[in-house]
Amino acid sequence: MAFREPPAVMQISEAGHWSLGPDRIGPWPWVCELCLVWGDRRRRVVVRHSSVGLDSLVLVCESRPGGCDEAPEAPLQLRPNDLPPQQQRWAIPAPAACTVTAMGQRVPAGSSEAVALHWQPEPGVSLQLWRRYSEHGLLLEP
Repeated sequence: MAFREPPAVMQISEAGHWSLGPDRIGPWPWVCELCLVWGDRRRRVVVRHSSVGLDSLVLVCESRPGGCDEAPEAPLQLRPNDLPPQQQRWAIPAPAACTVTAMGQRVPAGSSEAVALHWQPEPGVSLQLWRRYSEHGLLLEP
């Protein structure tokens, strides 16, 4: 991506991780993207919520040209864990080695919502990024 200036709603960490999505959410559909960076490698997830729950989850495994970052074999059949339906966690196996936490079902008005990406690019290294919204649907600081 190339920006003259990053969008105001883009949250960027000192390590170069970033998330992008709306500055406020409500009962309508919304989409967010989270990206973790480790050297020349990245893991990005695009999460699309409908007005009732999770619509789609797309994982992108990237590396610079010449890099050797393998993607998992497709298609992946992911099953959420046993968390309450409002918050589900999907584990994507190696070589992607990611976990995505998202709202499986939209929560009632007055509840907070969040999406997270967790990646272990190598043993002993654990990266995590959250994009959170308050009970009023306003974007919270990372």
